[in-house]
Amino acid sequence: MGSVDAADEPEDAGALSDFDEDEEVDAAPVELPPFVVPLEDEGKSVKELAAELEAERQARKVLEIAKAEGDANFVRLKALITEAARQRDEAYRLRDQAAREKEEVVRERDESVRAKEEVSRARDVAKTEIGEVARLLIGANDKVTSMAKGVKSFGRNLPASKYTGLQAIAFGFGKRVEEIVEEVLRQREAALSAQREAREQMEQRNYAVAIEVSELEASIAQLKEDVAKKISEVEVWKNQATIKDDKFLELEQVFSEKLAAAESESSRLRGSMQEVQSQLQSLKDEAGQHKEILREALKCIGKLRKGLLELPHELNFPSDLDESGSGVSDSANGNLDEKQSMPQQCLTELKALLELGTSIGVSWKEKKVDWEKTSHELVTRIGRLVGQKQDAADLLATALSEKQQVLETISDLRVKLSQENMEVERLQVTLKEAQEKGRESDEEEENEELVRIRAELGLVAQSRDEALSMVTALMNEINQLRQQIGELETALAQARSEVGELRTLSNAQVKELSEKAAQIKDILQQVKGYTADIESLEEEVERWKQAATDEAEAGAAVMEDLERCQFEVSELNKQIDRFKVSGEEAMLKLRSKEEMAAAAIAARTAAERSLQMADERAGELRERLEELNRLMEEADRNKDYRLGLGWLDMCCPWLRNRRRSSDGGGTQMAAEMEELLEPLV
Repeated sequence: MGSVDAADEPEDAGALSDFDEDEEVDAAPVELPPFVVPLEDEGKSVKELAAELEAERQARKVLEIAKAEGDANFVRLKALITEAARQRDEAYRLRDQAAREKEEVVRERDESVRAKEEVSRARDVAKTEIGEVARLLIGANDKVTSMAKGVKSFGRNLPASKYTGLQAIAFGFGKRVEEIVEEVLRQREAALSAQREAREQMEQRNYAVAIEVSELEASIAQLKEDVAKKISEVEVWKNQATIKDDKFLELEQVFSEKLAAAESESSRLRGSMQEVQSQLQSLKDEAGQHKEILREALKCIGKLRKGLLELPHELNFPSDLDESGSGVSDSANGNLDEKQSMPQQCLTELKALLELGTSIGVSWKEKKVDWEKTSHELVTRIGRLVGQKQDAADLLATALSEKQQVLETISDLRVKLSQENMEVERLQVTLKEAQEKGRESDEEEENEELVRIRAELGLVAQSRDEALSMVTALMNEINQLRQQIGELETALAQARSEVGELRTLSNAQVKELSEKAAQIKDILQQVKGYTADIESLEEEVERWKQAATDEAEAGAAVMEDLERCQFEVSELNKQIDRFKVSGEEAMLKLRSKEEMAAAAIAARTAAERSLQMADERAGELRERLEELNRLMEEADRNKDYRLGLGWLDMCCPWLRNRRRSSDGGGTQMAAEMEELLEPLV
């Protein structure tokens, strides 16, 4: 509009400059040329000239009045044209401004429509993203709840809340994740406590196994030393037996010599009868002492039997041993049977003890079979657990409970094994004490017999001088002594047989101890295998613990993602609200712009109407001017002076330079008026 105004202002200035010049010309004084009248016609034409002059004056007045009216009309027309030009420029400016505002409104409308479309697209994208987020949340919750035991699925039993839609899903997901995290933490605490207990049990068991192994090694070394001692003692006994045989041969020779010399010594033997009787009394006392020793041995055997019978109930004894144990309890308590001799009772007790030992061995073998079966079951269970390792991801709690059961079973087996080892060691100690007591009793009997025989030989040598007087009595005594010697020989043979039996028993015990040592080694190897399996299970538990920790971290990451998604959803909601507000503002602006455009259009129509009215008024004025010009030209054509000046030139000297020919005067005035009214058009 500025350029248009700048372009219009010079045109208006150029168009109105002529009127300014005319005004300046109008301001100059009117000078009429003098009339040159011939002298001869002066008298005739005075009246005519006066009449014409009067007519001219009247016409001039009329013309001056018309001119004044025309000038006033022209001034009004000029002011009207100027106002019309100004209104036209203002209308153009308003039109251009309205066009610009309309374009701006259309552009803003397009932008608002585009923003509205973007908002709708963003809303659709947000809806799809919200649906996808809800689906992912539900799927993640179902997956996590399926992995964690004891948590309900997301589809059932949603917690009651005031939220709906995605907020309800997020709220339920948060509650489920809290339950899952609590369950995982609880399982983690249980796993940690179980691991600590298993570690403590393993440490205690390793300490106990080390103690047991050291004790077993010490007992094996002690048993080896005892076996070596027994072998050396058996060799000593053999040497002593050979020495005793040699001594018996020497004694027989001595007795033959004594029989030869007894006749000469019978008198001295009679004198020594009292001493022999006193010695017999001492022998009886010693025999009573031996009986007391045998009673103590029987009591020890009874206590040993009771100790064997009081073994743990895991060793199932046969019923006949219990009955026999009640039958032997009298002799074990010291109530000896008068019908049986002391060695016989000792033999019966030893036989019962051997039967009890064999029954214990049988029960031990049965228990060993049961242990092997149990160990085989444990091995199969461990194999099954190893086979189920791939499925243990969904059965973590079950694997932990099975591991706890396996650990308890292994601990029970180890406790039972330690108890059985302790019972075996106690049995070995009691057998060893019984053997040592039996060996000491045999050695004391043999030593006492040798001492007694040596004492008797000394007495016989001392009393050989008196034997001559007492041959008959001494023969009887010698027969009695021979009978006693026979009894002693039978007792020695029985002792030798008992020593052989004890030797065989010791060999059997050594063999059993070697077998038990091998069994203990096997058990230790099994314990090592179980320890390795337990360590592998602990490693598995550590891996599952790490997996649970990773799962908890993943749950925390999921919670962070959920919070971030919730924050993004809230931001999207805020953006949607802002878009709504901006859309409403844009609609209000659009309405205001439409109203402004309508007002501009109304102003433009009003300006066009005013321009049209101005054009119509200008046309009317132009017609009136043309009519006046036509009248003036007609007057000029009708009244042509001799001077060649027209009436219009005489009356309107400022139009002298604008005189036209009779043919082109109207067209030139029309062209000037068109040039004057051109800015309005």
